[in-house]
Amino acid sequence: CLLIRVLEWKGAETPAFQVLHGAMGNATMWQYLADAFPRRRIVASDHRGYGETEGPVGTCTTDWHVRDAEAVRQGLGLGRPILIGYSGGAVDSVHYAAPRPAAVAAVVLLDPPVFAPPPQEVMAFFATAPREFKDLDAYVDVQRAGPLMKGANPRMLRLYGTYVLRPGPDGVWRSVAKPHALAEWNPSLGKLDVWSLASQIRAPTLVVRAGAAPILPAPVAKRLVSTLRDGRLAVVE
Repeated sequence: CLLIRVLEWKGAETPAFQVLHGAMGNATMWQYLADAFPRRRIVASDHRGYGETEGPVGTCTTDWHVRDAEAVRQGLGLGRPILIGYSGGAVDSVHYAAPRPAAVAAVVLLDPPVFAPPPQEVMAFFATAPREFKDLDAYVDVQRAGPLMKGANPRMLRLYGTYVLRPGPDGVWRSVAKPHALAEWNPSLGKLDVWSLASQIRAPTLVVRAGAAPILPAPVAKRLVSTLRDGRLAVVE
């Protein structure tokens, strides 16, 4: 039996938002969404090996994330939620929604990294990037120098750092993700046939691309939208 940490913002508006975080995140990162939609029911969970959810070795993969998301949906009686995923969580959302047309009302994919396999520079960054930082400024510097967040807004990265890192008694900020969780999840994303799965999604799907971020290049975003049965694209500059 695995206990999954779930955060719930209990608004009355439905359908609920069921949200899946990215490869460096956890459930608390969705606080900004709850602030923007205070009347909406929002349910967020920590993936295996992230935040306060345990992650047995060998289970921190997209397949297991999808099973856990279904368990959360059924266990909390969410009905047909709007499924929202960020980054790796967006790819998880594609994997979840494709074979489950009755499980979701709509899908929102926030900067899904739909390259497969992932570029070597991305995998190298995840494998070698520091997991401890003397302060949030050091975290921002590392992220802005990497291949995924190069040139990103420092203020937003600093805010994101407060979600994905925790300060210890020694003042050092450390990742909330266990090392093996990240090492298992990223390769599992690269093994998915995202294009085939995306073509099977029947629910209306919104693809959101951050214009200044390199995670989802414009040509790839357009191809993804055209692959979806009912896809739309939004670009946030």
